[in-house]
Amino acid sequence: PPITAPDNKVCTGATLALANATAGGIWSSSDNLKATISSTGLVTGAAAGTVTITYSLTGTCGTTTATYPLSINDKPVVPAITGTNAVCAGTTTQLSNATTGGTWISSDNSKATVNSSGLVTGVAAGTATISYSVGNTCGTTTINNTVTINPVPILTLTITQPTCNTPTGTIVITPQANSSYSIDGNIYLSNNTFSNVLPKAYTVYVRSSGNCIASTTTVINAAIASVPTIITNTLKPACNNPNSGLVALNITGSNMPYTVAFNNNAPTNNFYFNGLAAGKYAFKITDNIGCTFDSSVTVPPYIISKPVTTVNAINPSCYKPMSGSISASVSGNESPYRIAINGNSNASATYNLQAGIYSVTIFNRNNCPVDTLAHTLRLTEDATCDTLYVPSGFTPNNDKKNDLLKPLGGTLVKEVSFRVYNRYGNVIFSSTNVFSGWDGRINGVPQDSGTYVWFLEYTNRTGIRKMSKGITILIR
Repeated sequence: PPITAPDNKVCTGATLALANATAGGIWSSSDNLKATISSTGLVTGAAAGTVTITYSLTGTCGTTTATYPLSINDKPVVPAITGTNAVCAGTTTQLSNATTGGTWISSDNSKATVNSSGLVTGVAAGTATISYSVGNTCGTTTINNTVTINPVPILTLTITQPTCNTPTGTIVITPQANSSYSIDGNIYLSNNTFSNVLPKAYTVYVRSSGNCIASTTTVINAAIASVPTIITNTLKPACNNPNSGLVALNITGSNMPYTVAFNNNAPTNNFYFNGLAAGKYAFKITDNIGCTFDSSVTVPPYIISKPVTTVNAINPSCYKPMSGSISASVSGNESPYRIAINGNSNASATYNLQAGIYSVTIFNRNNCPVDTLAHTLRLTEDATCDTLYVPSGFTPNNDKKNDLLKPLGGTLVKEVSFRVYNRYGNVIFSSTNVFSGWDGRINGVPQDSGTYVWFLEYTNRTGIRKMSKGITILIR
């Protein structure tokens, strides 16, 4: 019978089991250098190529043979990676391999990345192993290549511009180890200072020993004297601090930036000067080419300026004796203003006030009192201000609406007695305070919805004793 097997190929170093339905035969290989076979039919791949496996069976009538062609395959053969093994951070270099169909990978993407075509991009200084792998059914062959990522030089400049007296400038490049420098991109020098530079735009370069280049642009400006425009803003001292005046300068012109030596102090680029008393102050301006200009400014003395204050008030009613309010608005030339109502240090409006006299004090932006007014709130009254009634229902659900069962109405009453009874005639709440009421609880326990009886007594403002009773529904 024929030789049977699960496949007609085997990889080098791997095995494949062959079989024949008739036992007792002898297995052999046509080339033991490419593949060997054991007495049980187990083939072992040795080298790439083809062999013929023979199974021989000898009997009384002679020898019978069966053959089986077999391919021995090897892993892919991959040559060395070609290309430049150094790249600057932020630039690329192309690697390649004669064997196509493989996969590129970087050992450290924080140092260098590689795309599917072998293009390496430098990320940060260091080294990374770039691998190229080609695989088939017999395995994968990987070739490694170490790529060095050279750092890009750090390029910083110190520029000295021409002045009114010196027509040329100087470019100083911060020195880097083992680097050369250029201001035209053609001639590189070891000296990092370029003097007597004529006014124009320059592209400045620094090149490292790894041939990595950093560049930036700068301009050497011509020294042309130009009188700046000066806008002065002053603030007079506060009423409570004679040394709190200030001067703010706005200086513009063609030779910015400027520095200012204010009141014989050291030059500064901060044009805000505070802690000043009233008076005249001299200052000297120096532009970016060294030209100077003299000027002065006067800080005016403090003069109290009374603002325009409008007070709006709502008187409390006898029904709500704490319902009064006072609000105020202020306008003037010392804003922002702070308003204090009856000692409340910062309130443009105050609510829940009772009848009485209230003070309104205005403070300017320097916290100086510039105006004080007095306003009287009076209790508004009508014919029902000494009449009380009890609502027919309440909802003690803590929504701040009808949460208490209590007498309502005017407040010009006295000797109030209010009691609530349950269905059994027991007093479950009593009060002599017209502002207190029952919250629907007994000893902290919420009571059921239902009908409750109340009894109310009070004396009105004419001395007549009033009595009433009724029922109220507790709703939950």
